[in-house]
Amino acid sequence: MPLCDESGSWSESELLLHVLDEKAGAFRELLRRYQKVVRKCIHSVTSNFGAVLASADEEDVYASFLCQLCTNDMRALRMFEAGRGTKLSTWLGLLARNAALDFLRRVARAPALQRFPSSSDEPTYEDDPCEALDRRAQLCRLMSTWKDLPPQDRRFVILYYQEQQSPAEVAAAMSISVKTVYTKKHKLKTRLTSTLRLG
Repeated sequence: MPLCDESGSWSESELLLHVLDEKAGAFRELLRRYQKVVRKCIHSVTSNFGAVLASADEEDVYASFLCQLCTNDMRALRMFEAGRGTKLSTWLGLLARNAALDFLRRVARAPALQRFPSSSDEPTYEDDPCEALDRRAQLCRLMSTWKDLPPQDRRFVILYYQEQQSPAEVAAAMSISVKTVYTKKHKLKTRLTSTLRLG
């Protein structure tokens, strides 16, 4: 019997046991069954913070969730107790929401960077956690560049992207001309975009 047919017939408890035993195909089957639930739970958290999250941040959360499942000898999965009447889908949803909340706490430490707009050729991150992890590496490079920016440039990013002030408002707040606002915006966007492409 093909592996996919066999794994599809496993009960919830059998599936979990096979995942913990690292049976071939078990983890993939776990994701096949519960990926929609997990993503829905992640979205239920992140959808309330669209002002500070980029379009692909949910994929970062999903990648963190997968890492959480696999680390420490799959401790997060081993803590599941079916005898208490909780469904595996409910437990995975709870873990997913916690992963999303943890991500939001990290974002809160650098909110201005999270507001930087995506470029038109931004790649999509469908179901590949490796690409989401690569995006996380890009954010680390972006953080490094952010720390090197002069205070005035940081203030500009906060005013323009985080607080979404108009060019005229930014110009007034920083005592510069509107023309300078557009010039500075172009230079900063070019610098930060180049940082993402260098990886």
